[in-house]
Amino acid sequence: MSIDMSQFHQVFFEESFENLDDMESGLLTLDRGSIDDETINTIFRAAHSIKGGSGTFGFSEIADFTHVLETLLDEVRMSGRDVSRDVVQMLLQSVDCLREMLSAARDNTALDMQHVKSLQHKLELLVNVDNAVSEADVKAQQTETQSNTLGWFILFHPYLHMLKTGNDPVLMFRELDQLGQLSVSANTKDLPDLDHLDPEESHIRWELKLLSDCSEAEIKEIFDWVDGDCELKITAITDPVSTEQASALDDAEAGETRSGSDRRAGIDRRISAEDRRQQDQEHAAADRRNNPERRVTQDRRDGAERRGLSGGEATSIRVSIDKIDTLINMVGELVITQSMLSQ
Repeated sequence: MSIDMSQFHQVFFEESFENLDDMESGLLTLDRGSIDDETINTIFRAAHSIKGGSGTFGFSEIADFTHVLETLLDEVRMSGRDVSRDVVQMLLQSVDCLREMLSAARDNTALDMQHVKSLQHKLELLVNVDNAVSEADVKAQQTETQSNTLGWFILFHPYLHMLKTGNDPVLMFRELDQLGQLSVSANTKDLPDLDHLDPEESHIRWELKLLSDCSEAEIKEIFDWVDGDCELKITAITDPVSTEQASALDDAEAGETRSGSDRRAGIDRRISAEDRRQQDQEHAAADRRNNPERRVTQDRRDGAERRGLSGGEATSIRVSIDKIDTLINMVGELVITQSMLSQ
C-alpha cells in the first residue's frame, strides 16, 4: 500500500513554523557568553525536528541547511561552546532564512539560493573553526581505533512514543546488518499483557551485537533519526575474552567468576532474569521521577513482571531478524489501520 506523503505537508509546515518561533524566542533570551541548558536544548530539538521532517518529505535543501545549523547547536549543547553576540545573530539570520525556505516550499515560489548557500557557508565556517584537525591525524586515529575494535555492543531502548514518530526499529537493524554480522536480542520484560497492550507504544528493549570494523560514527548515523526518542549506548568490543567488555551489556550487573571457556562465550551470554529485574526496577524509579507519563503504566507492568517471575518464565528471548520484521510489520499495520479508522 503506497501512501501519498503530500497529504502530510500542511502539518509539517505548521509544526516547522511553530518550531521556528520557538527557536527565535529562545535565541532572543540568550545572554552573551551565558548558556541556559534548557533553552539550548529547546532550540536544538526544534532544529532537529525540522531537519527530520524536511528529509522525510523530500525537502533536501531545507534538510541540508538545517543539518549544518543543528551541528552548530549540538556543539553548544554538548561542549559548552561560547555563544557570542555574533553567533546569536548568525543563528537568528539562519532562522529567518529557514522561514523563507519553508514558505517557498509551501507556496511553490522561487527562492534566492545564492543567499541560502552564502549563509550556509558561514555556518559551516563556524562549525569548523574549533575542529581544525588535520586529515592525517583523523585518518590515523580512525585506523588505530578500527584496528583495535572487533565490533560493538549496542543497547537500544526506544521510548514509549517512538513508534508514533514513524520510526521502525527493523529498518535500522537492516542497515546495521549491512555493516557486518549482527545478532539481535529482544528484552520483553516491560511488555504488558495483551489486554493492556497499546500497539502504538514501544515496550521492547533491544540488545545488539555487531561484529564489524565499522566506526562508531557509522552506527550513530543509523540511529540519528531517533535521537531524543530513545536511550542508546554503544560500546566497543576490543577483547573477545574480556569480562569487562561482556559486562558492558549492563553496567548494573554483577560479574561472576568464569572459566576461560565461559569468558570466551561471554559476549553471547544472557543476563539473568533476577539481575534484569533489579536493574529495571531502579531504572523505572528514575524514569517515573523524570518522565511522568511512565507512571500511568507502571502498575500493570509490575503485575506482569510478578506473574512472569512467579511462573519461572524467561524475560529475555533471542529471535531472528525475520521474526522481528514480521512482528513490527503487524504492529505497523495495526497503527495504520487504527489511524485510518479514526479519520
